[in-house]
Amino acid sequence: MGKLSITERTVESNPIDSKPLKDADEKYLALLRKISEDTKTAKYDKNKYANDFADLIEDYKNIVNTEKEKQIVKAALSKLNHLYKGKEDKNSFDDYLTQLSNRKEYEEILPYVHRYFIWDYVDKKDYENSIAIADDIIKAATNDEDLTCEMLYEKGLIYKYYLDNKNKAEENFTEIITKHSQSILAELAAKEMGVELQKSEKYTTAIDKQEEGYGLYNYPNLDRVRRSLATV
Repeated sequence: MGKLSITERTVESNPIDSKPLKDADEKYLALLRKISEDTKTAKYDKNKYANDFADLIEDYKNIVNTEKEKQIVKAALSKLNHLYKGKEDKNSFDDYLTQLSNRKEYEEILPYVHRYFIWDYVDKKDYENSIAIADDIIKAATNDEDLTCEMLYEKGLIYKYYLDNKNKAEENFTEIITKHSQSILAELAAKEMGVELQKSEKYTTAIDKQEEGYGLYNYPNLDRVRRSLATV
């Protein structure tokens, strides 16, 4: 396939104004650096960092409990996801998400909570419900372009790798590229379709750049798809 054009852009950083989140992120990055150093010397042992994980998890949970801005809560949940993965304790994260889902005061952030259930359904081979959750989130995320793109991308992955439906996969990937060309996922969507974007400029936040190569951070579900396919 040929190239798809994308408008060249300049993106200005718009940092989330939350001191608790910034403080937690600094501790999070410090942990990633320590883990990176251990990994280089083949000395990494997750048990060594049990207290660090526990403290950070508590910090991010407090942010979810106290902050009102949805983007702050979204960021905290993302870090919680990575931390629970790092300590290999997915069940505790699922229990935490279920508790949030059952409490009325968290109703406004449910799209950010439910997004993490999508791949639980994929693991159960219940692809219909995984797609349904993504669709519901897209409907609820009318003011969050990033979340919309993430759901379109995850639907594309499910259609491509689990349902063997190339047309539906490309339909979702194409929507990201054509309607949300400035999303950082446009480049990944294009790669899934075997096309190249012209004049593409990937935008990452400062924390994204520092996290690269530290082991806990990656786009969660693309990496997960690749690992699952390797075991088939």
